[in-house]
Amino acid sequence: MKREKSTEIIGVVPDDTMATRPYRHQICMQLRRCAGPWNHFTWLVTTLAACLSGRDTYSRYQQRRFTATPSCPRFPYFLRTLMNFAQLLTALSMETHLDLQAAVAAGGCTIKFDQNVELSIESEADTGLVQLYVVVAEPPAINRETFFAALLQLHLFGVATGGGVFGFDPQLGRVLFFKTLDLALLDEAAALKQLEVFVNQAEHWRARLLDVTSNLAPAVVEQAPGTFPMHRA
Repeated sequence: MKREKSTEIIGVVPDDTMATRPYRHQICMQLRRCAGPWNHFTWLVTTLAACLSGRDTYSRYQQRRFTATPSCPRFPYFLRTLMNFAQLLTALSMETHLDLQAAVAAGGCTIKFDQNVELSIESEADTGLVQLYVVVAEPPAINRETFFAALLQLHLFGVATGGGVFGFDPQLGRVLFFKTLDLALLDEAAALKQLEVFVNQAEHWRARLLDVTSNLAPAVVEQAPGTFPMHRA
């Protein structure tokens, strides 16, 4: 993935501007992620029959239907709140008071928050996914195996990292903290909350890894005075 398009920092955001605001709904037809689209039709038929007969069949059918199609929203079943990258940046611009319209056309941007955290946001046009990543560390010159082993332990199952993952950029020699967002599964409030949690996690691990790298001191072999290292022929 090319990342040149999001190298320019377009603004600095204070810490207190990421509070979640009430979101605006955009309702759209969405059946492609449903595990059982046929149930959407049968739900309408069952609801209509319940209204005509006066029988309370809705609650029983609701339980059966939601068990069969767990990926669908509870109500309304055949409607879904969707987001796209442009809407995400529009909502983010309202929170950060930055003009992000140019980033919509570019497909990504980098925003610098307090504590020197530079959040890069990139959209994948072919998949609709959004990639979030922050440079959190540079691997130490020594004890690199110990360092990378610690990273693998830290992001195990994403429990301690809020779902974020550590990765290594070999071209620039940097450790990235990243997360993938599927906007088709998020509304505006949830997406902004994910961004807020990710930035907080990035700040935490950036400071934590700085301490880790500083503690990885090179191993020094003490030698007696006047002696020299022995080399095998």
